[in-house]
Amino acid sequence: QRPQYPVHTEAQLQDLEFQIAKHIRLRQLPLKVAFQDFDRTRSGRVTRSQFQRVMDMMNFTLTEEQSQLLLQTYCTPDQEGSSMPRFGYLDFCKSIMGQDLFPSCDSATPFSVRTGRPPKYFSRNGQLMPLRRGEALPRPNT
Repeated sequence: QRPQYPVHTEAQLQDLEFQIAKHIRLRQLPLKVAFQDFDRTRSGRVTRSQFQRVMDMMNFTLTEEQSQLLLQTYCTPDQEGSSMPRFGYLDFCKSIMGQDLFPSCDSATPFSVRTGRPPKYFSRNGQLMPLRRGEALPRPNT
């Protein structure tokens, strides 16, 4: 269960998660797999230092404040008797991968990550899209 934060802190957390999601998706990084490499018992949790290492491996630099916010949000007490809380990466990955990178767009319309516009030539499932009536083929630059 995610803690309740003041509006300003919640906005910071949402912005940070959005930035991480954008970074992970644009580079097609295996976030959950990276955490699982550190989680030998498959408990869904890693230590704080392992969390920092995964973020470093993903080339995502966090400020101390950002790191503390994520740790405060996703750390839970260890059920194995240790007094050190552990970072719950399953909830973190679910939140990150659930981010809508184009919230103002119709989700049924596919968008190019590079341009932010619908693709011209291929549909979402990779099929070649027919030209619209009256639309000419682009001329090659010569």
